[in-house]
Amino acid sequence: MGENMDENTTAAVLALRQELGLENEDECKQSDAILIKFVGWKADLARQAQCWQNLQQWKSENKELLTPPLRLTQDPDLKRLIQEGIMTQPPITDKDGRPILFGRLRLNNTSDGRTAEMVARMAMYNIEVMLNRPEAISNGIVVVHDFSGLKMSNIMPRVPALILDVILGHKLPIRVAGVYFVNAPFFFPAVKAIIGAGMTPKMRKRLHRVPSLDTLSTILGVDLTTLEILFERIDDIHSQSAWVEQRIEIENSNADADSLLLAV
Repeated sequence: MGENMDENTTAAVLALRQELGLENEDECKQSDAILIKFVGWKADLARQAQCWQNLQQWKSENKELLTPPLRLTQDPDLKRLIQEGIMTQPPITDKDGRPILFGRLRLNNTSDGRTAEMVARMAMYNIEVMLNRPEAISNGIVVVHDFSGLKMSNIMPRVPALILDVILGHKLPIRVAGVYFVNAPFFFPAVKAIIGAGMTPKMRKRLHRVPSLDTLSTILGVDLTTLEILFERIDDIHSQSAWVEQRIEIENSNADADSLLLAV
């Protein structure tokens, strides 16, 4: 078992192993670092096990979305889309300690031949990396979209259909506490309908159009100055190119071996 786990966590991981029939570590490819994500997600053992089983089934049915592996070092198209910064992970959390996934869909240039599958893989890669952050597992995440400059040509309706099931369908140990849209264009109702089409009514209630950064600051508990930097000059607090290089180093050292969408 993992050397850095406390007694309660060790017991919980062992219980999940037993529930899944994975007690024999010599025969099991599921590391403690993988199972601990499910333990941290929900306290209920049955829900942990069901989520794990749901993920295995989804992976077996969607191999085309996971091939080649979700690694920047193995997929030039994935690396290119990640470098574009359509989705980024700035060093900001909300008042409840939830990491913020920041989207700028205007950067999604659909005229270059990219497919919905390529964009879906980019989104899944970001979620995968989020799941390597303990605070994302224990607290959940929030998604903030800056829709300034958005055009209908930036939107690929098939992308939500490809990713929402795995992200929101209890197939990954992650909780999306809220999705916030700022600077929404006049055609936002159509965009929201596309995004929400594959969601449950409960999840659709977590989609929020926010009228201003002042309002978003109040909702998230993040000071207004930080949000202004995030929206207007993100490079002051986050370098996407440096983040990509860091991820490549992690992949080359095989330090991402416990990633859920890589593990068999």
